[in-house]
Amino acid sequence: YQRRVHGDTFNYLNFFQILAMAQKVVTNNDVEVTKQDQDNINKFSKLNALLYEKRMELAEKREVLEQLQDALTEIDLADDENNIRVRLADCFFRTNADNSREIVEERTKALTEDVAQITAVIQNTQERMQKLKATLYGRFGNSINLEE
Repeated sequence: YQRRVHGDTFNYLNFFQILAMAQKVVTNNDVEVTKQDQDNINKFSKLNALLYEKRMELAEKREVLEQLQDALTEIDLADDENNIRVRLADCFFRTNADNSREIVEERTKALTEDVAQITAVIQNTQERMQKLKATLYGRFGNSINLEE
């Protein structure tokens, strides 16, 4: 059946076929979840938790690095270079500026290495999550929400 609308010929048969195909696609969004799909979803969830944990750890390490930089500045500005207190675990001890600077620089170096390692873990985790996202979105489309 054809009808002319605004100068164009409109084919109702094709319209209904297209409508039926669209409804079929919509109803096919109810994809069965296989064990592999569930495993991928679980992997994504675990990676997401790891990513959150590592981001928090990275923020803490960066804050300590900033405090160590402030400590170096304070050591440089100290009036009495032979009476600087340094904290080691839960106690403080007095030392000179050179020893204090050395202790702070060693801690800074160790923390900088930790930050680099954590950053590498975060990047690796994000790459793995992107691959899983692509796989899961390819399988389920918009019917799955994989927000971080």
